Amino acid sequence: MLTTTLKEILKHDPCGKYCKGKYGYTLLLKNLNKIDPDDDPLTVLQILESNGIEDAVWSLRCFDYRDYCLFLADVVELVLHIYENEHDDPAPRLAIQGIRDYHTGKITREELKNLSNDAANAATDAYLAAASYAYLAASYADFAAVAEKAKWIEIEQLFIKHFG
Repeated sequence: MLTTTLKEILKHDPCGKYCKGKYGYTLLLKNLNKIDPDDDPLTVLQILESNGIEDAVWSLRCFDYRDYCLFLADVVELVLHIYENEHDDPAPRLAIQGIRDYHTGKITREELKNLSNDAANAATDAYLAAASYAYLAASYADFAAVAEKAKWIEIEQLFIKHFG
């Protein structure tokens, strides 16, 4: 089970850390009945339960990429068909496989970066979600802002599958 701490989350400049009310970090503190950050273990599923899927996905930045890259590959695959219906470029699919190969140690971080760059070039040409996702996921970016709102339920199911 992936665990982090409130202090670790704070290092990543969370939304709402200085706000009162219903925002990311402030909401998490409220739901955990805490006032100050501490070093108590906090699972990604607790973050999901407290704040919802978008904040839970955001919290993955607190972990090593290898710990969550398979989740990213599955999310990208949700929309890959959009790209493949319009384009015959294999770069996004190769980037997804690259994420999986990186996780198992079959390729290096540098090789994954090269696959990511190829997917980025495809995204530049197409401006479609699947290629953009592959580039963002493979290059450690926060793909949450790009994700289609209709897919958040599926993303939450994948999140629970990977981290539950």
